[in-house]
Amino acid sequence: MSLTSAVEWWEESQLRVLVLGSLILQWFLFLSSAGRSCAIPGWFRSLIWLAYLGSDALAIYGLATLRYVLTSVSQITVAIYVFCKSWPGGDNNLLAAATLLFIIGVLRCLEKPRALKSASINSLVSASGPAERTTNKEAELQDFVRRAKVFITDHDRHPQQAHSESNDDDSRDALLPSKPLKLFVDHASPYKDRLSVLESLWLLDENEVHCLLRKNLIDVFALLYTKIKMAEGPNPGGTNKITWKEIWSGELRNLCMYLPWAAIGLFQHSNRKAYNGIDVKITYILFSFTAVMEFIGTVTTANVHADGLWHRMVSQYSLVGFFVRDKKYTKTMSVVKFLGFKDFIDQHWCMKSCCSADRVTGLVLGHVKAGWKHHIHDVASFRMFNDHRGHLTLKHNRCDQDLGWSLKKPFDESVLLWHIATDLCFYDTDPLGGRSRCATSNDVLLHHVSATGCREMSNYMMYLLFVNPEMLLPGSRRNLFTTAYAELEGLLKGQEPPLEEGGLTKNIIDRLQSIEEGSQEGFIHDAWALAKVLKALGDEKKMWEVIQGVWVEMLCFSAGRCRGYLHAKALGTGGELLTYVWLLLSSMGMETLTERLQREDHPGGQGNTEAASEGVPTSATSSTSETEPANPPD
Repeated sequence: MSLTSAVEWWEESQLRVLVLGSLILQWFLFLSSAGRSCAIPGWFRSLIWLAYLGSDALAIYGLATLRYVLTSVSQITVAIYVFCKSWPGGDNNLLAAATLLFIIGVLRCLEKPRALKSASINSLVSASGPAERTTNKEAELQDFVRRAKVFITDHDRHPQQAHSESNDDDSRDALLPSKPLKLFVDHASPYKDRLSVLESLWLLDENEVHCLLRKNLIDVFALLYTKIKMAEGPNPGGTNKITWKEIWSGELRNLCMYLPWAAIGLFQHSNRKAYNGIDVKITYILFSFTAVMEFIGTVTTANVHADGLWHRMVSQYSLVGFFVRDKKYTKTMSVVKFLGFKDFIDQHWCMKSCCSADRVTGLVLGHVKAGWKHHIHDVASFRMFNDHRGHLTLKHNRCDQDLGWSLKKPFDESVLLWHIATDLCFYDTDPLGGRSRCATSNDVLLHHVSATGCREMSNYMMYLLFVNPEMLLPGSRRNLFTTAYAELEGLLKGQEPPLEEGGLTKNIIDRLQSIEEGSQEGFIHDAWALAKVLKALGDEKKMWEVIQGVWVEMLCFSAGRCRGYLHAKALGTGGELLTYVWLLLSSMGMETLTERLQREDHPGGQGNTEAASEGVPTSATSSTSETEPANPPD
């Protein structure tokens, strides 16, 4: 085909190509919409973002609703003008069919700004109902803690009676979508509601609680990131009152479902023979696929998430894995770095995710239940329990004197040290030689299951530090990771390290053992000092119990200090394990970030004297104690 022929073909067929391309794009978005709530690969999510002409992660918090309204109005105006100017006239049936298709397009075009407005922060706050007046916050909190302790004590004394009085349906309905939705806009529920939720969840086992959390997350995702709220009668605020606006919305959606079929009938009775055969076929394709898409979309919108559950995948990232990847793909990384995309690749080229969200939430549930039973007795101990980030585990195992220094550093540094130490302990004691296994496999040793679970939590916390530091803790420094990477390169300088994580870690251990103790400083050497103390605890079982307990407390510490809108934003990009933990902590009655920020702190530092007396830091950047060193012992 010559260039002239190609130009002539394009002039003749460009409108057909554009129509079919637009239809294919709409079907791609329609079919891929279900995958937005799953842990899909980053490249596929990027395709969805490109199709939407922008990331949907910011949609619910965009302040550009008015811009979308103006854009929609301008698009509709231009489309009508072009249609009127180009319409040849003469065929009323064809005009009616085109008009019906235009009506569908106009309604769909106006639906987007309305959906964005209904999912904005102000709309979500308004939908949560009227604000309740607070009379005496401290007295309400004291009453909440007292009644919770009474319930838990009675349940422990008479567990069978408590189970017989419980109702599974009531337990599963205790967390309606409206209640966790309030958390996502940083609004805490009243203590009476939280006590009811706590009592309901306390009677459920780990699997039931995890399924309930997954159901709530998919419900919140549907309300924030889909048009399901446009099709439902009751509003997402939790009231069952149906407004006229919602009735009209439902009727318009039903109208959009039937109009394409009417357009097909009108086109069938139009003067089709007067037009080009290819154009007629393309018009049939356009009408038919639009009709099918509208029908399926309207019928399934209200039910697509009804029985769905949020995925269980946990993102992973490790310093050793990052080092191996860079050395294995040296040439590729050099080119990427030259082009300026190295940082982007580093954040999106993560390790393979693991399916362990249920196991981690089970550990967190056990930690919170143990806290209510053994550590929470009054308001002071209630608040103190929410401030721990590993101290309870060290104190329980009587190793706080030897390991306490690692938790007295800023939180992001503690995460980095414990991550490196976990890898050093894992590969130095791994009976399978570092071969990766799923933590739920039945053919592995018990302590290897625990070790693998610890490493999965460790890798996830490192993922947060490097890829999503704003969720780990406000002010977290992601360049700590690159600093430790530079230290690792310096440690292995002049060597040809193995391109496999297990062999590389053992190489690092051999190198650290050959260096005189105390002669060098840095994150790697501090982590090695931490790992040596952990391995000297006596036996591997106790070592992994300590590591597991510390990581669980760190997860809870981080989750309790992350704003709700960040969790909502994360749902648009596949979700985070931290959101599971955050929702579980709130459901089990733990202190929320809003309550923590609104504490009544007395002048002179008397607002949290109990925590200070125990040596427990109340923030991620707690200052170093004068009596206990913040550095590893020499």
